[in-house]
Amino acid sequence: MMFRKAIILFMICAGVAHGQSTSGWQIVATDGSGELYTNNVSLTSELEIIKPAYFCFTGSSDPRVTASSVNVIDGTIESGSVTSTWAIDQTYLIIGESGRFDVRFTHTNITYEPINVVWEGYYAGNPSHEIDLYLWNYTTASFELILSDAIHDTSGVDFGINVPIPEPQTNYNVGGIVTSRWYHSASTVPGHDFGIDYTAIVQAQINVETAGVYTVVGGFDLCVTPKRFTYDATSGKVTNTVAGVYDFTIGGSGTGSTNTTFIAKVFTNDVATDCIFYRKIGDNGDVGNAWGHKMMELGVGTSIDARFTTDKDNTHGAWFDFTFKANRIDD
Repeated sequence: MMFRKAIILFMICAGVAHGQSTSGWQIVATDGSGELYTNNVSLTSELEIIKPAYFCFTGSSDPRVTASSVNVIDGTIESGSVTSTWAIDQTYLIIGESGRFDVRFTHTNITYEPINVVWEGYYAGNPSHEIDLYLWNYTTASFELILSDAIHDTSGVDFGINVPIPEPQTNYNVGGIVTSRWYHSASTVPGHDFGIDYTAIVQAQINVETAGVYTVVGGFDLCVTPKRFTYDATSGKVTNTVAGVYDFTIGGSGTGSTNTTFIAKVFTNDVATDCIFYRKIGDNGDVGNAWGHKMMELGVGTSIDARFTTDKDNTHGAWFDFTFKANRIDD
């Protein structure tokens, strides 16, 4: 059986009636792809025929590295395993307070600087008791206290924390391995439980050595194949081949160095535009969304990229979700 793509023809002429001349008719055609074609420029304008042009980037990898193994030095595993801590899904690794529990997670394949420890779960215990967070320090060859009373809610209700890792982060990462330790230092009470739903090490994707100096965003994937844009994977830039008005969006959810403002801008032909967003990270290395949105008119051959900076030297950031896109909305 032979297949042919259907061609739909529309004949448009003002005031044409039966028997009249068709010399003033204009042809508009579509090949079924959603694009219209005509040999008349004014007709194209009147019909508001817009040739689609777009690009879209998104985060290529999750910066959070979950644990590859767990070692319970004291306390008792009542249910679950290390795999129970790989997703926030109310499936728990539950440690019973049969002793002053000492729970150690090993995170492997850390490829960048570790910047935060994230944890989700619950503790059903005595309000006066503390669970402290330590990290193995390769320089001192000992566990270093990172945050005392890290698990501060003892009600048995789920909550989450996001703990910044002190500088220099290289102290805690050798050979791509980071080890966290959750230690219950007070006396034990049978029946008290420590439930870990999720824990991970967040590693940096963004590094800013000098405040105010913008760096091209790297390490991101194309959401879709660009339409009427060329893409240079080496430079991280796209270049449009059709002039018009474009609708830009840039932003996402992330975290990073504490008490730091992260700034992202869209650059065209290496010049900063006012399509921009700001995201302030607080004392606790908190996580939050930030977005910038703007329409801009671009000529043919405009190079476009997204760049980051911060308001402090030697800062690091990571994105759990990131999008940078543009869509042509007018000729």
